[in-house]
Amino acid sequence: FAPDPEGALARSAELWAEAEESLEWAAARALGEVRLDQDTLSVKGLLELPRGLRSLVIRRMAAEALGTERGIDRVHIEQVLHILEKGEGHAMATLPKGLRVERWRDRLRFRVTPPGPEEKAPLDGEWGLPLEGEREIPELGWRFRLSRIPRPESLTPPSPYVAYIDLRKVLPPLYVRTRRPGDRIRPLGFPKEKKLKDVLSSAGIPPEERDRVPLLCDKRGIIWAVGARLSEDYKVGGDATEVLRVEAERLR
Repeated sequence: FAPDPEGALARSAELWAEAEESLEWAAARALGEVRLDQDTLSVKGLLELPRGLRSLVIRRMAAEALGTERGIDRVHIEQVLHILEKGEGHAMATLPKGLRVERWRDRLRFRVTPPGPEEKAPLDGEWGLPLEGEREIPELGWRFRLSRIPRPESLTPPSPYVAYIDLRKVLPPLYVRTRRPGDRIRPLGFPKEKKLKDVLSSAGIPPEERDRVPLLCDKRGIIWAVGARLSEDYKVGGDATEVLRVEAERLR
């Protein structure tokens, strides 16, 4: 038997290529199974996958959001795995090229927000909101929808961009503004007020975005830091039959 190192290398290369093809097929299939919509994955579904396959699914989703795999390194996949495996409730990972991966309970959302000078600049002002209806605020890049609804069976909002508020505790007028020095809020479930910057940090909102986080306010103070926390002072009481539902949506 004569050694054939070149033939052995060729066979090894073929085996590696077949293995890689099988992994890509498995990742594509797994992605289809855990996908909830175009930019959202199921946390529960991801956690049921082997960790290696989980990493491949995250990489594929990130590459799909960005249109390329360039710039997505192992350290970035580990960031997402951390909020997926260790995080609870609301957490966020910031990846290159403006990719934000946001966990909200059982949903993991991939969203690209390309940075620009206008996004980084602090914005000061107040924008009034109706108690019922819709308002688009192009300066902030948000749309708000407000409606009075019967008390829902579950007061857990479907996303961090929806809030249920006790109408009886609201002191109109309602308006939206951005943060100011000295802002404080008593987060839902907390006995005392906290600095707003600490609340935004705990919610995983990157420092460069905090000056443009919309704050829903009334005459008494901050009701809701959008995407972060509702104030304990405005939570729906046990005897409330009607609530104010507020939904915030980013303008594309």
